[in-house]
Amino acid sequence: MECLQDNSQLEEAYKKVVMANEPVQLNPKITFKLHSLGLVKIIRNDCVPSCDLYRQYFLARLG
Repeated sequence: MECLQDNSQLEEAYKKVVMANEPVQLNPKITFKLHSLGLVKIIRNDCVPSCDLYRQYFLARLG
């Protein structure tokens, strides 16, 4: 995704989310951006991948 490639902070944050087995707490600004892109769901201020298909796809490419 171009937005992740253009912003190393977003890429690193999303990498943490897809690699984690538990919800991940991120900077609120980063959380908002990833949520706006539809990449994460917010659960009590923590982030999880919005769907398992995204997690698998990005884990293969970012990992």
